[in-house]
Amino acid sequence: MQSADKIELYRKLWRLGLTLEFIACHPRKSYRATPDHAALVKGYLSELEIPLGKGALPSGNPEKRRTGINALKERVAAVLAERHGADSTAIFMLAALIRNVLDFTMSRPDSRPSEQAVAAARSFQQMSEPLSEPAQSELEQLRGWCMAIEGGWFWRLEWPEFQALIWEAFEDPQASKVPEPLPATNFDDAPLSHVVHMARLYSIIRTMGSGMVWYGHNPAEGAYADVDQYVSIFVEWNDHGIVGLASHREAIRAGVAAAANRWLGDLPSELEQLLLQLTSRASAAHAGTHDYSAGFWITTNGRFTSAATGYNNGAEHFECLATSEDLALRGALTPEPKAGWFETIGISPEQGEVAVTLARRVTSGGGRITKDEARVMIEDPHGGSAHLMSSDAIAWLATLGLRWPRIRQQRG
Repeated sequence: MQSADKIELYRKLWRLGLTLEFIACHPRKSYRATPDHAALVKGYLSELEIPLGKGALPSGNPEKRRTGINALKERVAAVLAERHGADSTAIFMLAALIRNVLDFTMSRPDSRPSEQAVAAARSFQQMSEPLSEPAQSELEQLRGWCMAIEGGWFWRLEWPEFQALIWEAFEDPQASKVPEPLPATNFDDAPLSHVVHMARLYSIIRTMGSGMVWYGHNPAEGAYADVDQYVSIFVEWNDHGIVGLASHREAIRAGVAAAANRWLGDLPSELEQLLLQLTSRASAAHAGTHDYSAGFWITTNGRFTSAATGYNNGAEHFECLATSEDLALRGALTPEPKAGWFETIGISPEQGEVAVTLARRVTSGGGRITKDEARVMIEDPHGGSAHLMSSDAIAWLATLGLRWPRIRQQRG
């Protein structure tokens, strides 16, 4: 196997190992793999010709999930050992170990690593030592970090740099080819790919500047939402389609808001799980059951939109998912132009350009965020000190296929 082919295989195995461990380690008592995570796992396992049966990604309590994921990892490791050799098996297993070390980096800066983190760091060194090239070089810096953690030098380490090393391991340094920008369209006619692309764009924007978006209990799980004092918009998508809900304060006060199903018509069965995830997030955002005043769903061969009449319902905000990137940034978020992202959450025009570039990069398959792009993302548009891109934001960007580079960041 050529070196480039090895790197490509190792990259997929590394991401697969990280993703499976993320699912297994998730602290929530009842957790289901997100569409992005599930698609990544299924895609890589399909390439390895490993069938993923129903329930293979368990969603129950942490103990059940850990048992199920461990069983799946054993199957994958056995196939890798037979078809691709010891290095491939080791890289897949090393990803899980480094994920346990990463948990420590998300703790307070002055905290000491847990016994579990130290043990994982020690095991990472031992398992990675026999690797041949190019795997040895790719993981050399991570080995050094694990040695530092085991040796007690953790307080001198820059944790964002360590996290970046994990996300970019085995990555192709060449950025993906960027497609042409999308033109503006009408929401009633916008194709699924356009609507999903714009939802990604808005959620990337929300990692920058002074604005932060509510992503649910864990930003790494994705989804796009915009919540303010008048209207709340919730959007989530998967391989089958996209579902959106709006809730306007006026409609709620007037008693015309209703449960989500009221506004979604004959929802396709493949989107039902997506709706459950979406309403769960929305209920968490509003500390309890929440009613809605508009909704929509779109698949590759169907669509539906409905809204309460006679009152403000928030449905006009769905139009932001059908506009062009340029108009979205500069104000045409609704049929009545108003302040765009530059004004509403405080990003610079340069940050807007980077967000568009990254959203297109996701559409074309993902890639590494360059250091220059990362520095623009964390800068203060008002001239102050750059902010720290959080571990959750970096992990969430990674689910889109965007890898955060190694750059020095100031702590917030």
